[in-house]
Amino acid sequence: KVSSDWFEVYQAAFGVFALVEPQQFQEVISYLIVGRERARLFDSGIGLLPIRPLVEELTKLPIEVLNSHTHFDHVGGNAEFERILALDTPYTRANMQGFPSGSFKGEVEPTSFCKGAPPGAPVATFHTRAWKAARTVGDLEKIDLGGRVLEVLRIPGHTPDSVALLD
Repeated sequence: KVSSDWFEVYQAAFGVFALVEPQQFQEVISYLIVGRERARLFDSGIGLLPIRPLVEELTKLPIEVLNSHTHFDHVGGNAEFERILALDTPYTRANMQGFPSGSFKGEVEPTSFCKGAPPGAPVATFHTRAWKAARTVGDLEKIDLGGRVLEVLRIPGHTPDSVALLD
């Protein structure tokens, strides 16, 4: 059990946690993948409420973020973290600037929530903050978390910067 009313957490596999935001219609799912030496947060959610406190409840290891792609609902919490890995594409660089308030028509309106907006959420001024990549990653790059190696696979389609991780 975690101390969050916004996120639900499920253990998807050994050392892999699904962090779900089920009360907003996007039903965003981020994944925390834990090795012996560090952890990878694969997507950082919509960013309506902070995700970092939840991640820090689940692991005390150093955390790096990598996004499956850079739509707003996958990078909303990126600015909460110091170490972000990203592809070096024009699309990614443009989305690093954040998404301004007003660009989310329909995403944070009363009808977009199952039980209403969460208390304390900045619905009227919601935006995603700018973030920077600590370093870039490439196709087929291997990332060692300590006893767990993830391979980055470029899978453009949904967006030009879509990636998958092979564990």
